[in-house]
Amino acid sequence: MNCCEIFVPIYLIRRGRCFRSIELYQQNFDELGKLRVQLRHPYQMDPKMTTQEEIMAFIAEYKPQLAPFPRYYLYPGIWTKMRLNAKHISLFPAKEVCSQEYERLGKDTCYVENWLQTHLEVPLNCTFPYVQEIRKEKALKSCEPIQLIDHYDSAVQTTNYTIHSCVLACDRWEYMVSMEKIDMTRVYKNASEFDFAYRIDMSYNDLQYEFIEEVSTLTFVGLIAQIGGQLSLFMGSSILNLIQACIMAVLLLHRTLLRKGRHQVQIVGNEPTNVVESPIQNNAFHRHKLRSAIPLENMMSQTYEDKLTQRHYL
Repeated sequence: MNCCEIFVPIYLIRRGRCFRSIELYQQNFDELGKLRVQLRHPYQMDPKMTTQEEIMAFIAEYKPQLAPFPRYYLYPGIWTKMRLNAKHISLFPAKEVCSQEYERLGKDTCYVENWLQTHLEVPLNCTFPYVQEIRKEKALKSCEPIQLIDHYDSAVQTTNYTIHSCVLACDRWEYMVSMEKIDMTRVYKNASEFDFAYRIDMSYNDLQYEFIEEVSTLTFVGLIAQIGGQLSLFMGSSILNLIQACIMAVLLLHRTLLRKGRHQVQIVGNEPTNVVESPIQNNAFHRHKLRSAIPLENMMSQTYEDKLTQRHYL
């Protein structure tokens, strides 16, 4: 496969033009799904300058800006094998723990901006060419080439990184890399005849990644459980006892309201009898109810009185 099909150019601060791979996904584990890259020696801009035969590889999140670290050095004639392990971390935003400010740009953006301010923008009151278009809020002009040449050691080549208050992103990916370097002349006798000088193999050991997520320990269900536990500890009851008590209170209130709608009627006799009055009652029905409550020895006199009453009405 042609490298130009999977690599696109990108420009990195203090490194110039680099190449980044497109999004690739490993489908087989370990060596079966590895990505092998074989590179020739890059073209030299000035043949008179002394060369440093090495290529740097950067492994980081796929963000718009490429992180200048961590970096790994590749040397000609050395077969480099990389084994990768991925870890996804998701945390709650908190001061001095993580921040969402550079979440979409990458963790290196904060360090690069602070480096620019410390070594270039503050001392010279200007910035690198084309950077002023990216950081328009700073309202800085582009530095003249002669200014960068005069201050090349401090503005470009300095390695004095000061400590800054930069924190990592709350949602980020981290990659652990284990490297193995092998001299190709010991593996291949005709290594000098290869049309490439650099070889690198990259692969994940497993098609899985580690996920670390910060979750809230206090939820609605957990709150109910804590309340029930506290009540059981101090009052000898639980949340189920409270629910049962509420149900019993509702039932007792319902029964009390039903009893208030009834009237108690006491009948003269040996045993009182409760009579529930109906909205419509005639005299005959009322007398029948009273008659059922009168003892047997008084039935004859009561019947005679009823006949006299009927005769009087007639």
